Amino acid sequence: AIAAALYDAGAVVVLTARDEKQLSIAKTDLLSRGPGTVHTISADLSDDASVTRLYESVHDLVQGIDILVNNAGVNRRGPAENLTEDDWHYVLQTDLTVPFLVARTFARPMLQRGWGRILNIGSIFGQVAFELRVPYGSAKAGIIHMSKVMAVEWASRGVTVNALCPGPFATEMNKV
Repeated sequence: AIAAALYDAGAVVVLTARDEKQLSIAKTDLLSRGPGTVHTISADLSDDASVTRLYESVHDLVQGIDILVNNAGVNRRGPAENLTEDDWHYVLQTDLTVPFLVARTFARPMLQRGWGRILNIGSIFGQVAFELRVPYGSAKAGIIHMSKVMAVEWASRGVTVNALCPGPFATEMNKV
């Protein structure tokens, strides 16, 4: 929905995900809305080097990146006492560490230019406790606080940072 709104407003949209098939579907959906430009980049953003490669790929396509929507998200549900260390690390890496690395990397040129917008996708689960979601809720609470700190640090330098915290949507991740 955010990509569609930006596309409809005339933005050149660059979609990034691990799944090339889903990227192709999303690109087709956007292009069906009318004329515009959509690029796709398949990437696994599991470390700092992969985030740097993503930034370079986006920069090659679009000079002067103005808006970043940081929307990585996975979930592993279950009672806290049954979750593994791997469950915890997988969710925190994807839902908190990767958004930090992406925001930091994409913010650097925005800060140099003196203008940019970063929208980090949090969740209501980062504000209100729901059972069976301790890693996800913890990561999304971290996104909310990370966004506040970045907003305070970068506002005077022209970069606005916000966290959007929606409730549950009917996505594949929420069908379980």
